[in-house]
Amino acid sequence: MALKTNRTFFLLIILFFFSCNSVSFDQKRTTTSGNISRSDTSFIANTLSQIRNFEIYNPSDVFPLLDSVIRLTEKEKQFKELAIAYFLYGIHCFRQDQYPKAKECFNKAIIIAREHNDTLIWAKSLQELGSLALTLGDDHLCLKLNYEALPLFEKIQDREGIAKVYNILGLYKSGQKDYDSAISYYNRAMTINLEIGNKRGIVHNRGNLAYLYEKTGNLIQAKVIYHDLKTQLIQENDLRNLPVIYANLSSVNRKMGYSDSALFYSKKAVQVCEMTKDTAELTGNAGELAEIFLEHGKLDSARLYMNKAVLCSKAVEDPEIEITALKFLIKIDSLEGKMKDAYSKLARIVILKDSVFTRQYKNHLKVSELKYENDKKKLQIDANLLKIEDERKQKKILFFIFSIIILSIGLFTAIIYSYLVNSRKKQKIISGQLQIKALQLENSLKNDEIQKLKIEKYEASLKLKEREQVSHALALEQKNELLSEIGNKLKSSIQDQGSLNIRELNSILASIKSQITGQNEADLFNQKFNNVHPEFYNRLMKSHPGLSHSELKFCAYLRLNLSSHQIANIMNVTGEAIRKNRHRIRKKIGLDRTDSLEKYLSSF
Repeated sequence: MALKTNRTFFLLIILFFFSCNSVSFDQKRTTTSGNISRSDTSFIANTLSQIRNFEIYNPSDVFPLLDSVIRLTEKEKQFKELAIAYFLYGIHCFRQDQYPKAKECFNKAIIIAREHNDTLIWAKSLQELGSLALTLGDDHLCLKLNYEALPLFEKIQDREGIAKVYNILGLYKSGQKDYDSAISYYNRAMTINLEIGNKRGIVHNRGNLAYLYEKTGNLIQAKVIYHDLKTQLIQENDLRNLPVIYANLSSVNRKMGYSDSALFYSKKAVQVCEMTKDTAELTGNAGELAEIFLEHGKLDSARLYMNKAVLCSKAVEDPEIEITALKFLIKIDSLEGKMKDAYSKLARIVILKDSVFTRQYKNHLKVSELKYENDKKKLQIDANLLKIEDERKQKKILFFIFSIIILSIGLFTAIIYSYLVNSRKKQKIISGQLQIKALQLENSLKNDEIQKLKIEKYEASLKLKEREQVSHALALEQKNELLSEIGNKLKSSIQDQGSLNIRELNSILASIKSQITGQNEADLFNQKFNNVHPEFYNRLMKSHPGLSHSELKFCAYLRLNLSSHQIANIMNVTGEAIRKNRHRIRKKIGLDRTDSLEKYLSSF
């Protein structure tokens, strides 16, 4: 019985380990608590540095040290160092095939790193969970986790992490037998590692590429790459990765039919593992060497190294490899006729199978519990995220409402201020208008006074003219009275004495009479009267066209408020004639007996 079925899987796991588990961190991390002692701080920093640089890699030493670091960092709340400790714990659990524990540690590292903004540990933990998923056969989960890690590496510009993601994607594509895509991802990873000078990363990329060539039958090209890597690792004294390359060279030479070369490289792999005390690596390499010795017919050597493989599998607590190795030893016992030893090994296999079943059951149960816890934590995280998002939305709404309130207050203040400014302006305008109105009123009052003065002046002028008219009329009256008296005297003399020539006297009388009623005096009266009452004649004639010229003049005398006696003297007629004249005019005008002729004529 041989270990061929397990060798390919084992090599894939080993290659996957050294492609993903080379840990690099920022060397300048500082502590977050001022209360921790300097010796504890130094212990934490030195321990983490030695473990991540694989200066301490024996599980019996690593796990107790990490437990101490975790207790100290939890106590002093050094969360970044705590995340690193859980991450390294997961790495070493992964190397020891303690997959549930590794998954638990990586998830704890992710939660702490995410809560405390340690993007590097967050991304690397996601990447390692992807490696774990790929190891357990969940390729799709591996792809999902690495796609989650990629933007985080890009965010912090960690090109080494990006290159590792490409390397893992190459492994995924290789497992999916999409070899062209796998080669493309490996080349992209190598390009980045060349640019940043990451020699170890280049070794991992080329090792995975060579293994892909080996899987696809391109053994010569795979062998060339393995030889180059072997030379480089020897020069760099990289004893951790060198056994893997020796094992791969042994595998390639066996496939090509070079059994001596295969035996040589297999021995080299075992020797380096024994030198470094890498029990996990030694298990597979010892079994591989035992198979080659069996092919050469060297049963004792084969039994020796297969027994060593059994002891190593017990040390690393890997019952499945122990069962495979025991089956191989049963085959050797059968060839040598040692049936009793074969039966005892068979009984051991039965016990181991029971323990494997029990372990698988426990692991399955533990995985289920962890899955339940992870799902529970995920739901809590989702609930917290929803709560945070809801609070963020509420803050946005409150900010929006607050902004609206501030804007409303500002707008209201601006409106009030504008209203007050406009109100003051309006008050000023109204005050100005009131002043203008007051000035206009004052001006109007002054104009009224001026008009009143003008009217008074006009009335005074009118009265003056009327007085002149009356005076003129009285003067005419006196003149007529005088002339009438003279005439009467002359007439009386003529009658008494008879000494005057009648013709002459009559001539004198005619002249005097002509003088009394002369046209010139009449024209002078009409001119003065028209100056005082310019439209009187026209209006009166228009209203009463039947009035004669003497009647119009009589009405003019009445308009001047002259008495009947004064009019009789002016017209040189008797009072009876005046009364008749008044009666005739009233009749033509059409006045009632109760109406006043003087009042009527004053309206013209």
